Amino acid sequence: MLATYKAKQPNHVGALNEARKLLEVLGPQDSNDPETVGLAGAIEKRLFDEGQGLEHLKAAIWFYARGYYLRNDWYNAINFAYLLNLRADSALDKTDSERIADLVWANRIRSEVIELCARDLAEISEREARQVGGMEKLESELKARDREQKFWCLATAAEANFGLGDFVRYTRAHADAVAASHATWMVESMDGQIDRLKTLLTRRGHLLGPPWRAQ
Repeated sequence: MLATYKAKQPNHVGALNEARKLLEVLGPQDSNDPETVGLAGAIEKRLFDEGQGLEHLKAAIWFYARGYYLRNDWYNAINFAYLLNLRADSALDKTDSERIADLVWANRIRSEVIELCARDLAEISEREARQVGGMEKLESELKARDREQKFWCLATAAEANFGLGDFVRYTRAHADAVAASHATWMVESMDGQIDRLKTLLTRRGHLLGPPWRAQ
């Protein structure tokens, strides 16, 4: 399924719908498998981004929320929070009360994200401090995986702090993420997501108390 929608053949929307159809065999609505649920959320989010309708935003929120509560992880959580901001800026929220509820919920999730990232970063630091003698290949693979994980964890913490309006911690996490990156596209991906969040919060952040304001 992952390869299907990333192939973008015959076009991006067509590939996403094909991947969605293939995933239905696994019953993502009832699945307790985090990988299945996470992939369903990613597909629905991209279909919404491609202008395919609000029902895909609703589905994406449901899947990322389910993935988060199944795994208690920062990946599903940060996507869940972002989608709540998207809903607050969409026709799904019809009143300011509904928008405020989603904005507050998103920020509560972001506070949890920061704790989850701190936990995982501490575990990575502990592994970095240990030596695995006589297992050079395995050690190299673990280091590569941890390096990748460290970047995305820092990028996620940066986004969470940005959403919360804590720009001091955002700046620090962003700088650490840039230092941990090993490819330009990684930083571009982080900055692109934060820019999209900035647009949403610039439009709706005044509803929060205190209001969210960009630097």
